[in-house]
Amino acid sequence: MESITQNEKVLYIGIDVHKDTYALCCFDFQRNELSDEMTVKATTKAVIQNCLNSLFIYSKV
Repeated sequence: MESITQNEKVLYIGIDVHKDTYALCCFDFQRNELSDEMTVKATTKAVIQNCLNSLFIYSKV
């Protein structure tokens, strides 16, 4: 993996797929921290909305 600068942030989003719902969580690479665990409807819109919310929250940290 290339080195990450001080101003960059790597945020991994994990998705566990089920029939009716998806379980999402975020992993902050620099902090070595798992957070924002949630369950959403199994729709593209719900996944995108929650991912964007997480990115917005992490952009303020």
